[in-house]
Amino acid sequence: IAFCYSQTGQAEKAKALYEEILEEYPDNGIAYYSLNTINTFSNQAD
Repeated sequence: IAFCYSQTGQAEKAKALYEEILEEYPDNGIAYYSLNTINTFSNQAD
């Protein structure tokens, strides 16, 4: 679901879900990478 949010321009919803996933599964590389990507692009937009 987080991936779908990110693909439809709903970065804040995706970010919240990836953060929840990482709380439960801190070694989840896909969630970590995806969250990092969202944060990187969010910082570039500012």
